[in-house]
Amino acid sequence: MSADAATRDVIPGAILQGEGQNAAPGAAQGRVVVHSTLIIRREGSIPDPHALAQFGSIDPSFPREILEMAKREQASRHAAESRRLSLEEKGQLFAFILALFAISMSILAAYLKEPWVAGILGGSTVLGLVTVFITGRILERQKQDEDDKTS
Repeated sequence: MSADAATRDVIPGAILQGEGQNAAPGAAQGRVVVHSTLIIRREGSIPDPHALAQFGSIDPSFPREILEMAKREQASRHAAESRRLSLEEKGQLFAFILALFAISMSILAAYLKEPWVAGILGGSTVLGLVTVFITGRILERQKQDEDDKTS
């Protein structure tokens, strides 16, 4: 058994260069070509130290610029999250005022001896609030489950 044949047994699926239609069956010619792929998965906007060093070898200012870019990105995300929370708070306040108004009108309708109007206003308001709270909890649980699966 030649060294090429031993290599052929050790590396299954390797392609020997020079093998082809003209080669004798079982004769190993040429050299073994082995391909490998390294996949690095990372999260976040800052590269690992090795990658930063590689960027620095291209241009010494690149690592500093990359870090500054990451800081700007983080500040932008924080500002967007702050705006989103502010809008949610305004929406909740508006919904609370609207619900108080509808319940007040329901009480007024009941006082004015209009039970159908009072029932429709009060019932639909309470039903809507309960639906929103239940739906919110369900969506919150689903999001939490998804976050748990990804981490």
